Amino acid sequence: GDRRPHKNLKYLIELVKEIRFTLKKDIKLLIAGSKSYKNESLSKVIERNKDFVFEKISPTDSELKFLYMNCKSLFLLSKSEGFGIPVIEAESLGIKVVISNIPSLKEVASKNCLAIDCNSIEKNASEVISFLNSASSPNVKSIINKWSWKKSSIKLLKEFAVS
Repeated sequence: GDRRPHKNLKYLIELVKEIRFTLKKDIKLLIAGSKSYKNESLSKVIERNKDFVFEKISPTDSELKFLYMNCKSLFLLSKSEGFGIPVIEAESLGIKVVISNIPSLKEVASKNCLAIDCNSIEKNASEVISFLNSASSPNVKSIINKWSWKKSSIKLLKEFAVS
């Protein structure tokens, strides 16, 4: 995605900072996406935290797959979202997902994701740590069975079918 304020990237940075502090571990945060929206205040927060926050600007599909396959978890903590395709992409590869507790993300995420309210850094850090240390992970087969381009296009065609 981009860097609009509703993407909640400042909260994510603070959350990862708290997790790093709690665990006393050198955890890295990689923000992948577009810089099409200029967000100077976010850029300043990233610069202040450049010891653990990194950016990959406009990754290709193959770079994105590499990032998914080499991450501990995907975080999508948007305050509002139309449709969370990254959630489906990550879960279809067996990656744990942490989302904000909003209807559009809960609709696409599996029951094995963690949905947080994004209203308490300390509480959310504890929830995330427990989740990442748990054996819970997405059921890849059920994700792929539920979400595929073929199934989606068939459903879309049925919606537009003329009676």
